Amino acid sequence: MFWWMLLTSALAALAASIALATIAAQRLLRPRRRQAQSTPAEVGLAYQEVQFKARGEALALAAWYIPAAGATRAVIIAHGVGGCRGQEFTVSSFPLVEHLVGSGFSVLMLDLRGHGASDTAPMTYGIRERHDLLGAVDWLLAHGYKPGAIGVLGASMGGVAAMGAAGEEPAIGALISDSACADFQAMIESHLQRRSKLPRFFIPLVLLMGRMLSGEDLARLRPATLLRQISACAVLIIHAEGDRLVPLNHAYALARAGDCALWITQSPRHLGSFGANQHAYSQCVIAFFERTLVARPPIPAAFTVQQLTHAHQPGRLRLHMRWERLKTGLRARWEPMYSAPPRLHELLAQPTDDTVDEELQLK
Repeated sequence: MFWWMLLTSALAALAASIALATIAAQRLLRPRRRQAQSTPAEVGLAYQEVQFKARGEALALAAWYIPAAGATRAVIIAHGVGGCRGQEFTVSSFPLVEHLVGSGFSVLMLDLRGHGASDTAPMTYGIRERHDLLGAVDWLLAHGYKPGAIGVLGASMGGVAAMGAAGEEPAIGALISDSACADFQAMIESHLQRRSKLPRFFIPLVLLMGRMLSGEDLARLRPATLLRQISACAVLIIHAEGDRLVPLNHAYALARAGDCALWITQSPRHLGSFGANQHAYSQCVIAFFERTLVARPPIPAAFTVQQLTHAHQPGRLRLHMRWERLKTGLRARWEPMYSAPPRLHELLAQPTDDTVDEELQLK
């Protein structure tokens, strides 16, 4: 009888743990959906409601296209978890959009899958959402924008998705990531323990249920690794000093993982940098895209990183060497970003050797 009661209690505890982990995973994968409360017309901007498909998928994505007169460059803006068009930060992003358009950049603001007016799908914290951004790039290319003249500004999860997209699509000429994490499991463990008081040993079960529900292994999502796959794309990392959801050491890890510029703001909140100083933020974003978005001819498929990294035959080796020279030329083109006038140089300060690096504990 004793062993039977012990077995029954153990099975009941296991069932309760699985049920609780499933509920937690569902909340992680399906945040409350918010709809845009206003439009770019709020700041006097003409815009178009557009729709396109995520690259390689049937998901329909809703977006606003705000064209700038005579623009040859465009910026895609992607929100984070639970956000939508116009609500990428702690305050409305329309003032930033107004500055971008006024500086000659067209803007494409989209609702990522499972958010806003886009089709329903499980959220994967940037893994599949990168296809949404690639669909946005395809739409801009189809509407006349050239490779290299397309930039992405991603907020939190949107930044992670942008890193994944930039590693696959050479048409993306520049990327700004605001408040993204360097290691998803480290970030979510800290967050769940603080918000739900769940013991640390319970977190892997939540992530396991998340994998079963979404089909993606979120525990292996490490944006710092994604940055190493980006070659022909300039990257700026922005992070709030007081961010508690994604602590500051994630920003340092990202900056050191890739060849990135880094701007730490004095905001006390996650995604609070724009709201803390809209003028400085807008100036920094515009200056960065001004220096880095330059139209260039498409790189032939034979020159893509994926194919050339396996080039061993003499002919392929020559192609690989040409690709390396092309990368060197692109870096030379972007070098002024690191020797900008003092005012901008302060905003785009590089992490120094004594900053927290990727090897420090993110947990």
